[in-house]
Formats: sequence, C-alpha cells, structure tokens
Amino acid sequence: MAKPGRKVKKANHGARPACSRPRKQRRQKVKT
Repeated sequence: MAKPGRKVKKANHGARPACSRPRKQRRQKVKT
C-alpha cells in the first residue's frame, strides 16, 4: 500500500474532507 495520505486524497474527490469523516464513510464514498 502506498502512503496513507494518498489514499485519503483519493477518497476525497470533490467532496468534504475524508479525514474528518469516519473510516467506514470514507470506504463507502470510494465504493459509490
């Protein structure tokens, strides 16, 4: 796995900051 910071940036694509949301929500965002 690459640096965790990169994953966070990917999860936050034009939405609210992923770091401020729980990890579960972050994964759902990537899925949808």
